[in-house]
Amino acid sequence: MLIEFIPVMLFLIGIHPDRPGDVELVRHAALYASMEDCEADGAKLAAQRTETQSESSGVQYTARCIVFPDREEYSELLKRTHPALK
Repeated sequence: MLIEFIPVMLFLIGIHPDRPGDVELVRHAALYASMEDCEADGAKLAAQRTETQSESSGVQYTARCIVFPDREEYSELLKRTHPALK
């Protein structure tokens, strides 16, 4: 049985309570094999980062997981966005 690997990327988003337009976006340097694994790790990492920042800046972190497009989809999107690359 062949199991298809669909890479999922984790992003941590930090928002300062007094400056909601000032957003920090951090891509976690890992790929996950499932959305569930990513979301579980993301929840832990966001909570840890929020706790670490609570006294100094008050930034609140949340996690978002996205499925990374496969090579064909990525290439097609790149060609549509940048026609000179065809």
